[in-house]
Amino acid sequence: MSDPGNSGANISALLAREVQELQGLAASWGLTEHDLENCINSVVSEHLENNIPAEPNSTVVGERESVSVKTEHSVVTTSQHLPEDYESLIVGESSRESGSSAVAAHEQLMHKQQSPDYGRLFKAVLIVFLSTFVVILFTCRTEQGQKFVSRHAQRLAYPVMRQLRFLALPVVGRVPSLTVLYDKTCIIENPLYREVPVECWPCEEVQQVLDLTGFSNFSQLYEQKGIPFIVQDALNREVTFEDIRQLYKEHKEELFKGTVKFASEPEAVEIDDFFQHATLRLQNQMHIHWKLKRAGATRALRTVFQRLYFVPNNTEVSLEKHLLFDESYSASYDLPETEFSNVWVAQLEGYRRLVLVPCYSCLHKCKVLQLVLQPKDVVYYNQQYWKPKSLPHNNANAITYMGSFY
Repeated sequence: MSDPGNSGANISALLAREVQELQGLAASWGLTEHDLENCINSVVSEHLENNIPAEPNSTVVGERESVSVKTEHSVVTTSQHLPEDYESLIVGESSRESGSSAVAAHEQLMHKQQSPDYGRLFKAVLIVFLSTFVVILFTCRTEQGQKFVSRHAQRLAYPVMRQLRFLALPVVGRVPSLTVLYDKTCIIENPLYREVPVECWPCEEVQQVLDLTGFSNFSQLYEQKGIPFIVQDALNREVTFEDIRQLYKEHKEELFKGTVKFASEPEAVEIDDFFQHATLRLQNQMHIHWKLKRAGATRALRTVFQRLYFVPNNTEVSLEKHLLFDESYSASYDLPETEFSNVWVAQLEGYRRLVLVPCYSCLHKCKVLQLVLQPKDVVYYNQQYWKPKSLPHNNANAITYMGSFY
């Protein structure tokens, strides 16, 4: 029988080497000494329970032996009732046991590493949230904070947005329809939003929409005043649905590329089907909103619609245009928001009742105005003070054309 002292020394040396190897692995994975100690104790205890031979009932053999391996920060201890022949079992099969023990400990450490640490994750999220809250509070409540953020945000705005565009290219390549969001001023509407209050003097004294047909001195008397008026000589001719359909056929590529929105209610209609099949206009309740915003589309529209004479020559005209198609019994709706505040609405075909409702802050100071739009009528208003609604009139199909200028 081998010397118990030498056998115990061999076992201790073997376990010490294994522990040192596991310590290196645990350190590379970011585990603590406590986690490593629990893994080693669990593996050794399981191994002893599965491999120690059964002790005879008649005679108690062996003594209570203790194997201890000292690590850098802790002591790993295994204590069992060992039989006499277990010494030779350990020494004779030390290489196989060391390999299986290391593999088992390695698997438990891997499981520890892969298991998510929800406590640390919660702390990290909490720290980020509190830091963001403090920064926002400092920015909103102090003038120095606002100046600091504004100064550094302007410097970082271009490089940050440039990187975001590069990051978005793969997504846009897979989903090209997302490009329509680029031209949206508001993707998600906030029902609790209220506009910034404005001075109501431009609408307080307005009692009706003035007819200024033939008037030429707009730059001195009405430019930038926001007072609504109507003219009947701004369009050179009456434009019908057939004219617009022919325009689409001749400039289909430019108009299709410039289309930002083509929405229909109550049924969905494709733009090609709408212009190719006139029967779609006989459902009596159809409403179609066609929004265009590209230079090519604007050039195509200019072949039919001339520049309105009351629009100042030194101002910028928006590329954004709206065409609204309404059948005789289509429902009422709010006219769309335009890019600039100075808005003109041209009635191309049919009749519509236009209701100019004062903005929220001037609702109790200004009067609601109504008028009926006939073919070739053009109405001007400022959308800072007026929120118009369009209603059917005389059970007639109608086409309305909208634009804005600065």
